[in-house]
Amino acid sequence: MKKNIAISILVLMFSGGILVAEPNDDLIYEAMVGQINGVKTALSKGADVNVNDENGWTALMMASMNGHTETVKLLIAKGADLNAKSQLGMTALILASEYGHTEIAKQLTSKGVDLNAKNNDGFTALMVASRDGRTEIAKLLIAKGADIHAKDKFGETALMMANRYNRIDIARLLLAAGARK
Repeated sequence: MKKNIAISILVLMFSGGILVAEPNDDLIYEAMVGQINGVKTALSKGADVNVNDENGWTALMMASMNGHTETVKLLIAKGADLNAKSQLGMTALILASEYGHTEIAKQLTSKGVDLNAKNNDGFTALMVASRDGRTEIAKLLIAKGADIHAKDKFGETALMMANRYNRIDIARLLLAAGARK
C-alpha cells in the first residue's frame, strides 16, 4: 500500500499534480505494522475504521493477525466491525486463533464477536486453534461457548482436526466439553 502511494507521488510530481493523501490510505498499513500512533493519526483525520483493502482485509484483521494488542484495543474502541470478513472469509478472531494471539482472542471474545463465524473453507476459530495447537485459545473458545460440533465444508470437526494433527491436549479439552467423533 505504501509502495503504491510512493509511486503515485512520483507520477504526480512529474505531471505537476498535487497529491492529497486520504486518511484511509494508511489505516490498514499502520494497523498491520502495529504503529498505533499512525492508526490514531489516520482515524483523527477521518479514516473509516472499517475500511478494507482490495481483498477485504480490515485494519482490525491486520492487527489481529500480527499480534498488535494495543492497536486491536484502539480499533475496537473506535467501533471496528468485529465480524467483518475478508474475501477468503477470514475474521479477526479466526486470524488471532491461527497465529496464536491469545490476548487478542480474549479481547474479541469479551466484546461479543461471533465465535462460530466460518471462513470460506468452513473453518471456525476453534477449528483453526485445534488444527494449529493453540491450546489456550481453544480453552477460551470452548469456555465462551464456541460450537464444538461445527463442521467445515469437508465434514470435519475441531475434534477431528485435533486428532489428525496430534493435538492431544486440545482433543482432551474437546472431549471433556462433550465433543463426539
